[in-house]
Amino acid sequence: MLRPPAAVPQLDRRSFLKAAATATGALLVSIPLPPRSSLLAATRAVAASRNGYGQWSVYLTIHPDNRVDLISPIMDMGQGTRTVGPMILADELDLDWSLIAFGRDAPVHMNRNSKGEVIYEHASIACGGSQTVRNNWVYMRRAGATVRRMLIEEAAERWKVSPDTLATSNSFVVDPSSNRRVSYGDLAAKAATRRVAADRIRMKQPSEYRIMGKDAGVVDIRDIVTGKPLFAIDEEYPNALQAVIDRAPAIGAEIASYDQAAALAVPGVRHIIELPRRVDKHWPEGESQVTAAGVAVLADSLWAAMKGRKALQTKWKNAASDDSAEQLASYHKLVASNQTATKIRDDGDVDRAFASADLVLDATYEKPLFAHACMEPLSCIADVRADGATVIAGHQVPHLAAV
Repeated sequence: MLRPPAAVPQLDRRSFLKAAATATGALLVSIPLPPRSSLLAATRAVAASRNGYGQWSVYLTIHPDNRVDLISPIMDMGQGTRTVGPMILADELDLDWSLIAFGRDAPVHMNRNSKGEVIYEHASIACGGSQTVRNNWVYMRRAGATVRRMLIEEAAERWKVSPDTLATSNSFVVDPSSNRRVSYGDLAAKAATRRVAADRIRMKQPSEYRIMGKDAGVVDIRDIVTGKPLFAIDEEYPNALQAVIDRAPAIGAEIASYDQAAALAVPGVRHIIELPRRVDKHWPEGESQVTAAGVAVLADSLWAAMKGRKALQTKWKNAASDDSAEQLASYHKLVASNQTATKIRDDGDVDRAFASADLVLDATYEKPLFAHACMEPLSCIADVRADGATVIAGHQVPHLAAV
């Protein structure tokens, strides 16, 4: 399925970037991005009531010793966007890659549209459809270029020279005429007070890239291969019940019966919750998304929950499964027969084209059924209270957790 190309974001030049000096003299930068026009028209009044646009994400902090804390707002589900986002920003800013510490916690601001649906107030941090980098390319580049200009103008004022005569390299502003240079960390606190004219911001040409297009290495690869707790399934939550689901053996199956009393008799089992089969709308639209039926067991420990699930002895109806091998055999039988297939398209005179062709290629291609699913076990922690909820889950589209 082809998805529409990502729209090129239109940036409001008057309210693009906010910067401030911290108590330690660091430059803290946040990016207040404009709502996404037609999709987020309902949020404009809310944004205006906040004296401009709300903060989307804190991208970077430049410390006085020239270290940089950098957070990518882009979700990473294994495709490396926690590395790619910082690469884009760091290249435009001319940062020394070796001085960057990569954070994980990026604040995300959400709102509701006129239909009451939960949406991103600003740019989307969701990942999918091969659009993650395209959706954030302009934002990240312009953010880096803006901060670079702030630092250049601060150095120019210090040296009493024109900003246009200065250059940047590896977290330093450089004066080529005198070989003077000053670190970003030294300039950071005062640069934070600057507001740069939009026509002074220049993004790099591809020929000027130092980091983009190169192999920077995945920023958390060492943590991944050494088993550090990076993922939702690694989280420990105090006093949380453990849940497992006895899921239907086939997508169309329904619950016939289960032994709730036997499961509740297992020490540590607290609750049994029936989950009927569900059919919902599927993104982008048009197709159905089916969630198979199941019976959930909640217990004090994972082991107790697993024993409770076994004790359920769940019986199913309509549990016949569509087998891909049987489907493939049926397909072979169909194409080998003289049976007329259903025509999906009928353009031109195919028989005449074959008869007049210089070369006719006849080949059969087949492939097994592939599941568009995660390899790892899915997990979710939900702490629901009267005044809000905390949800910890691995998710491509985080705002759906709020729905």
